[in-house]
Amino acid sequence: MAQGDIIQTLEQQIENSLSLLRTISSDKANFRYAPDKWSVKELLGHLIDSERIFSYRALCFARNDQTPLPGYEQNDYVREGSFDSRNLTDILEEFATVRLDAISGHNKTVTETQYEGLLVQVAIDVGGQTITSTSTSDAARSLGLKKVFLFTP
Repeated sequence: MAQGDIIQTLEQQIENSLSLLRTISSDKANFRYAPDKWSVKELLGHLIDSERIFSYRALCFARNDQTPLPGYEQNDYVREGSFDSRNLTDILEEFATVRLDAISGHNKTVTETQYEGLLVQVAIDVGGQTITSTSTSDAARSLGLKKVFLFTP
């Protein structure tokens, strides 16, 4: 389990993820376990799109923007992203670039985490604004979030 600063942990996870993902062959990068399921490249594209969307949402919260945030249809985004036609190396480079952009230059502090079964609610201070997000308990524990307040429903 990783311990320490969440930003540092996310930076380290980029390299760990890239090391693993670079071992995937072109054939496996296009693999789908069923015809209507995403390929590995499409899954990475989805992660990239989601990182961008949630970074934008975090910026809106940090700037106290009262504009309603739009949703997005992930299957439409993946389809229109044409990730299977791209080179895996290019997708991995974009993945790293987007993640580094999302975590660089921000003063983010985890102020609270609350575990409930398989889910965890995380409160993050970004420039004086509190952003609350829900994730899996395993993901939060792997990040070594410091402030943990267990509660029972």
